[in-house]
Amino acid sequence: MSTPRQAIAPNHPSRRGDERMPYLDFLLHTASSPGGSELLLAPYLLAVWTRRLTDLCRLSDVAMQLRTKRVYEGSATTDGRRILVDRLWPRGVTKAKVNIDFWAKAVAPSNELRKWYGHDPDKWDQFRQRYFHELDANADAIAELRTHLGSGMVTLVFSSKEPHLNNASALKEYLESLG
Repeated sequence: MSTPRQAIAPNHPSRRGDERMPYLDFLLHTASSPGGSELLLAPYLLAVWTRRLTDLCRLSDVAMQLRTKRVYEGSATTDGRRILVDRLWPRGVTKAKVNIDFWAKAVAPSNELRKWYGHDPDKWDQFRQRYFHELDANADAIAELRTHLGSGMVTLVFSSKEPHLNNASALKEYLESLG
């Protein structure tokens, strides 16, 4: 007759003398003793399946998802990799507070284009066309940015007060058009 440990997990690391599993020993001993509760296995099994699900749904296995976010909103765990896409560092924030993984200065609009646009909504379509032309001419910077994108969630961080008509939104559209 097999012991509860052999019956439940015959190839489990705790059977091979792995000292990292004392919790399993406690659970198996308690569950097999008179009056022991099989419910004590629930936390262990939940942890195992949570780990397994996390491995299966790893962000690196998911297609890239781009979104934009204002730098002053702060970082969140759901942001994934955070890439600052402004040429100038945002005012009033420290590098530690912003939690940026990569600063893509080279793909930001030129100073001339940025000053010409001035966040005038009437110039948005022209700004996008001119910015896309600058990006097309800057293949090295786009290639460098794409190496930092990888897969999973990526947040393009910007400092503009305008939440939609800004260089990060235009860059997101450009990157999505590349596929």
